[in-house]
Amino acid sequence: MKKSMLLSLVVCGLVISSAVPASAATVYDDTQVAIYGGGNPNTGWVTSFNPNLNLNLSLRAKDRSDGSTPNNGAGTYLFSPGSYAGPVRAKWNYEFSINTDPSNGGLQKLDDFDFYLSANGPGFGPFTINVLTTYLDNSYGDNTTANGAGVEGLSGVFAPFNNIGQNSQNIVFAGGDLNALGLYSFSLYATALGAGSGGARVAQVDMAVLVPEPSSLALFGIGSLVFLQRIRRR
Repeated sequence: MKKSMLLSLVVCGLVISSAVPASAATVYDDTQVAIYGGGNPNTGWVTSFNPNLNLNLSLRAKDRSDGSTPNNGAGTYLFSPGSYAGPVRAKWNYEFSINTDPSNGGLQKLDDFDFYLSANGPGFGPFTINVLTTYLDNSYGDNTTANGAGVEGLSGVFAPFNNIGQNSQNIVFAGGDLNALGLYSFSLYATALGAGSGGARVAQVDMAVLVPEPSSLALFGIGSLVFLQRIRRR
């Protein structure tokens, strides 16, 4: 990808083709309680809220070392290639959060919709998966579940009784190259139950992750200075 194109993506943010309903509102650097694992931050999410359906869909990319979520405030995250010491994984994880009852009405559960993640990147994807049935280690809970206190298990067991489902994944788990340079795109969307991945999207949230050459980060303009400072501190 040409540097001029990467510059426009970082400064302006990536607008992924989507079918988000007009009533939906997107919030950047949003706060959603991370109920999976332990010590994960609650901040840095891109969240799309559909008030007509009382449905929150959230995505973020997170640094595996310090939990930071360096982004341009418009849905594009930036990380350097490679791995940290320890498990051979990309330095960043992509993460999702689904909440089918953010207003705490108590009626809507995860099994009232189907949820899909579409992803594409350099040597990664494209693929579309049902996130609740594909990942067997999702964390489940409700609006009272504390940070890191979700219960992991199968969607058939937990989705009918919970309104929050989350997970954190790494590109190497799906065959991605942790040293690959380029742009990754992610879309999390909901369809009516049983409509399938090609059904009408009733809610959707998008994000992008940019992995440029470390020596090229300074070329990406004022919009990436925060990214550059954070990466240099690691």
